[in-house]
Amino acid sequence: MNEHIVKVGGGYRLVSKKTGKNLGTYTSKAGAEQRERQVQYFKHVHEDAGGVPTNNVSGGQVAALGVGPQGEPGIKKKKGVSSFTSFIKRKSNVAS
Repeated sequence: MNEHIVKVGGGYRLVSKKTGKNLGTYTSKAGAEQRERQVQYFKHVHEDAGGVPTNNVSGGQVAALGVGPQGEPGIKKKKGVSSFTSFIKRKSNVAS
């Protein structure tokens, strides 16, 4: 395992052996051990799927999805937006 539990103050801390990062501080040793099991689970959860994340769309082949040259599907493009300076020029012409 790449984590170990260290007693600190009034609780227990789960620390990564590899990086030394604090992975959580718990009031009981049982709480730290439970978190260590969770960390180990999430480290290895993708091994059964061959390294492919479970929420990956169509196994990583997303050629049919996304934004094409016409823009995002279902979103209308804005018409030409005038610049702020042209807006100020128009306002000053109206005031004169």
